[in-house]
Amino acid sequence: MLFAEVKRGRGGRIDRVYLVPESCRETGLNDELRASGFMMKLMKFKPRPDERVRKYQDFLQRVFTEQKELFQAWGIRLRQYNDRPALSALDAGRIPAGRITFGATTHDLASRSMFDREAQSGIYSAPTTFRWAILSLQDDRENVSAKNTFINEFQAACQRASMNVDQPVMQECPRNAQQWLEHMRNLRNADFLLLILPAKGRKKDDMNLYKLTKRLAISELGIPTQCVLHKTLTNPKGVTSIVSKILTQIVSKLNNGAAWGLVQPDCIDVPTMVCGVDVWHGAGKSILGFTASLDACYSKYTSEARQQALKEELSSEVAACVLASCEAFNTLNQT
Repeated sequence: MLFAEVKRGRGGRIDRVYLVPESCRETGLNDELRASGFMMKLMKFKPRPDERVRKYQDFLQRVFTEQKELFQAWGIRLRQYNDRPALSALDAGRIPAGRITFGATTHDLASRSMFDREAQSGIYSAPTTFRWAILSLQDDRENVSAKNTFINEFQAACQRASMNVDQPVMQECPRNAQQWLEHMRNLRNADFLLLILPAKGRKKDDMNLYKLTKRLAISELGIPTQCVLHKTLTNPKGVTSIVSKILTQIVSKLNNGAAWGLVQPDCIDVPTMVCGVDVWHGAGKSILGFTASLDACYSKYTSEARQQALKEELSSEVAACVLASCEAFNTLNQT
């Protein structure tokens, strides 16, 4: 028996639709395609505006041609220009793209979208020092040299960002999920945990290790973590780039840390807080998630989650979240 569950409207009921197996075919990307950098680049391709307009015109022309009699019966006419459907032109405003800052340098976002090199050489806001620990599996012992290379490169990157980082506390654990969690509890005094996970799918425990790690770190320990696949650290190519990206993740998760910030646009001339809200429905409950910016460069945020009435989209919980965020905003900015 093959079926699909379809959600009717936002927060609505879920209906079960039964399918004919002979009429179905597999869709989406398998693990092999996801691992292909070339395929992922193709997936990110976006057509130019003129290509989008041309596709809209082709669609309108096809509909008008195939359903010409129906259009005539309803008295509907499609304006034409050079034998093509004519689209209305509207005057649109343009908001400036803004600028991104890495502390010492500032760049125009309209010029390009990638700033990997700038992120390697500058951090907008970072703690001067922090204690960190590395947890890995015992069967990774043969890659001690790769770990040492990573640690040396990481400490060098921290120094370039004006951060003083000592040698990490290093622990190894047998390939057992419960022992892994106990080792994490033993490292609760660290400011940050770097966890080296095995490749997905090797064993059953490996598949749940990431989920268990994040759940323990967030719900019990309250420690920022960064998970890295074993094969990533042992890759001899691009060590500097890998270290830079990991450092960016770590800085963003630490208190008072931000890899970059946004220069407040000219159109905003008063202290401004940007809020985001969404509701998750499932497992017999509805959870409201709320976040809000706290500083002028939109690099510090506050967030919270609240349970509310089942299947309810917006409730009084939103007002309580906004009030708490405003108080945090005022405290930080002293407005």
